[in-house]
Amino acid sequence: MKRAERTVVRRPSERGFTLIEIGIVLLIIAIALTFILPRLRDRTHAELQASARKLANTLRFVRDEAVLNGRVYELMIDLDQHAYSVSSSALRGEDLSGFAPEEGPLGREVTLVAPVGFADVVLPSSGGKLLEGQVPIYFYPDGTADLAVIHVHNGTDAYTLRTVPLTGFVYLVSGYVPFDFS
Repeated sequence: MKRAERTVVRRPSERGFTLIEIGIVLLIIAIALTFILPRLRDRTHAELQASARKLANTLRFVRDEAVLNGRVYELMIDLDQHAYSVSSSALRGEDLSGFAPEEGPLGREVTLVAPVGFADVVLPSSGGKLLEGQVPIYFYPDGTADLAVIHVHNGTDAYTLRTVPLTGFVYLVSGYVPFDFS
């Protein structure tokens, strides 16, 4: 007995993809999406991150200017308007009177873009957590600064900025980190 051999002959009109080809295409799409999707995150998170980094860089720059120019610098945070500005003392040294707005890039008031705003500022020298009004943070010519914790948020996420009094360094941490100074 002879077996009949069947051969499948495809006609040119019967085109299609095999299961393996479809699987490979889906795998490539999945790999591409793992790289693309994180970049398409919520825009408010990107705004929050950019605002927090800009404020941290401003704090660092103000500290450097205080040391370089031998004057006291004041970073004024307006919690009601969600804005901050920089001014410096007219006199060299540690005199806290007679502040004048800075000129140049530091002189411009920076307003955070909604929904990004200040949650609070913690200043032990001013009674703890402040939720409204204007809050000054001072940077001195010897490189020191007021101890301050600034919380910036967008309603869902937050960043915490902290100045170190002895060194004037500024730390930026993702998330709302409460600090207890008692």
